[in-house]
Amino acid sequence: MSDEELESWYDELYQLLLFCVLIKDNKDRKDKVDDLLKRINAKPDKQKE
Repeated sequence: MSDEELESWYDELYQLLLFCVLIKDNKDRKDKVDDLLKRINAKPDKQKE
């Protein structure tokens, strides 16, 4: 494998790693938003009691 090809594969794998990190961060963010929405939607029910 040439140095250029090796560097190209390194770049591809690094970009894939960054993409995976973004996916994980956005999953965590989505989970936080889901929890917030559950709390918001639960508050009117508690106020009715």
